Amino acid sequence: MIDSITYPVAFKTPTAGHAAFSMNRPIIEFLVTPQQAAEQFTVMKGTMEHGTTVPLHLHPEVEWIFVLEGTLQVWADSPEQPQWLDVAVGESILVPSNARHAVRNISGNRVSILLVTAARLGHFFAQIAVPLAPGEPPTPPTPERIRKFLAAQQQYGYWSASPEENEALGIQL
Repeated sequence: MIDSITYPVAFKTPTAGHAAFSMNRPIIEFLVTPQQAAEQFTVMKGTMEHGTTVPLHLHPEVEWIFVLEGTLQVWADSPEQPQWLDVAVGESILVPSNARHAVRNISGNRVSILLVTAARLGHFFAQIAVPLAPGEPPTPPTPERIRKFLAAQQQYGYWSASPEENEALGIQL
């Protein structure tokens, strides 16, 4: 008798009922969850309204960001020439492992991105994000959400800059 063989099956993503999440002001939608990608990677769509900033931080996971709509600014913290880089529609940026970086939208328009990164960073995002109902705007972080973020950041070994370091880049927290 021959044992049955199970073959992987391709499937459309995102699956029905995928949710949007607020990460303070950026909104993310998992298009491919870490679980769907066999813990190899994750793919998210991000939306940032005008004035949205992700402060200076670093993590060991590589990120690839492709701009779908608007113009995003990414802080490239190189020792030779630290600067804000404009990344426009159809352009992308690769953030290497442990690179200090920040992201902001000062364009006056909405920015939409496609983010591909390691499953581990996807799990971190899922842990700190707050589910949103369709069309619901994100709300400012509560003290409890800030505590949850700081605990998760410590658990994952991620680093965030101080308010003073962010201020030096023009980021107001």
